[in-house]
Amino acid sequence: MQQKTEKLEQLKVLQEAFEQFNRQTEGLTLAYESLQKRASKIDKELEKKNIQLKDAIRYLDSLVRSMQSGLIALDGSQCIETINPVASSLFGIKEREAIGKPIGELFILEPLLPFVDQIIKGMPVKTEEVLIKLYNDKNNDMTLVEISASPIMSKKELKGILIIIRDLTEIKELRERVIRNENLADLGQMAVTVAHEIRNPLGGVEGFAALLRKDLKDDIKKRELADKILVGTRELNSFITNLLDFSRPLKVVKKKENIIDIVNKAIIYSEQYPKNVQNKIRVKKVFKDNIIHLLDGHLLFRLLLNIVINAYEAMEGKGTCEIRIELLDKIVKNKKADLSIKSINYRENNPFALITVKDTGPGIEKDLLKEIFRPFITSKNFGTGLGLPMVQKIMEALNGRIDVVSNKNKGTKFLIYVPLV
Repeated sequence: MQQKTEKLEQLKVLQEAFEQFNRQTEGLTLAYESLQKRASKIDKELEKKNIQLKDAIRYLDSLVRSMQSGLIALDGSQCIETINPVASSLFGIKEREAIGKPIGELFILEPLLPFVDQIIKGMPVKTEEVLIKLYNDKNNDMTLVEISASPIMSKKELKGILIIIRDLTEIKELRERVIRNENLADLGQMAVTVAHEIRNPLGGVEGFAALLRKDLKDDIKKRELADKILVGTRELNSFITNLLDFSRPLKVVKKKENIIDIVNKAIIYSEQYPKNVQNKIRVKKVFKDNIIHLLDGHLLFRLLLNIVINAYEAMEGKGTCEIRIELLDKIVKNKKADLSIKSINYRENNPFALITVKDTGPGIEKDLLKEIFRPFITSKNFGTGLGLPMVQKIMEALNGRIDVVSNKNKGTKFLIYVPLV
C-alpha cells in the first residue's frame, strides 16, 4: 500500500514537472514567435533605412556630379575618395584612375597641395584665387580659378579634406567687360567733345578746299592737292561719325525679317564700298534654310556688312568670300574656335540661325587675334579699327555669339550665332 502511494506521488511529481515543462515550452515558443516578429519588423525597418541610405547616397552623388564647380574629397591619408566630373574635366583625370591614389602622386594636382598642407597643419580654411594650367585649355594659357580647402572632422579628429575648384573664366570676362564698358563710356564722352571741337572747323576746311578746287580748275597739279585735302577732311569726318556711332547705345527694334534678305542686302551694299570697286572677289552663297523670324534686321545688317567688308579688305580685292546660312536647334560647341565672344545674355539651349562668313585671305596673326574686337586695333594701313568692335557691340545687343577660326594663309571664318527667341 505504501509502495503504491509512493508511486502515485512520483507520478504526480512527474506529471507536474511535465506540465511545467509544457508551460515553459509554450512560453519559449511565444517568446520565440515574438522575437521572430520583432526581428522581422527590425529587418523591414533596416531594409527601409538601407533604401533611404541608398537614396541619400544617390542624391548626394547626383549633387556632387551636377555641381558646376570641381570637387575632390580626400580621406585621412590624403588619398582621393571622390572626384566629380567637373574636376576630372578641369585636370584631365579619369575618375577610375584617380580614386584611391594619394593626391601627391598626381602631378597635375600639384597646385592643390599647398591647400592640403595648410589643412593638415590645422590652419584656418583657405580660399584663394590662383592662376593654374588646366588640361582643357588648348591655348596653353593660365586660367584663373578659386580654390577652397576645408577639413572633414569627426570628434575633433581629421578624417579627410574637401577641395572645391571653381573656374573664374566667366567672372574674369565679366570683370573685363565692366572695365571695357567703363572705358567705352569715357570714350563716348570724349567722342561728343571731339565731334563738337573738330567738326565745326573741319566743315570750314572742307568748304574752303572745295572753293579752292573750283578756282584751280585750270591748274591740274594744284587741284590734285585740293582734292587730297577734300578726301582727308571727308575721311576724318567719316571717322568722327563712326566714333559717335560706336559710342551711342544701341536700341533693338524687332520685327519679322527674312535672314536671307538681310544677308543679300549686306552683300549688295558691300559691293558698293569704295575700296572694293572693280575688285576680283567672288561671293559664294550657300543658303540651306529660309529663316523668317522676329529680330532686329537693321542691326544684323550692320553686323554682316562690317564682317563682309572686313573679309574683302583681308583678301585685298582678290579671292572667294563664302556666306552660309543654316538653322540649328542648339549650338554645338566649336572646339576649333580660336576666339569666341558672346553676349552676357547668351543662352546655348535655344534655336539659332548660324551665318558663316569665310574668306580666302591670309588669316589673322595669333598675337592680333585676341585683340581684333578692341577699338582702334587694326593691322590694315587704312581703317579706323572700329568695324569689328561695332560687330561685338551689335552681337551683345542681339544676345548672340561669334566664333572666329583663322589659319595662316588659309583664311578666316566668322561663325555668327543669332538667337531665334
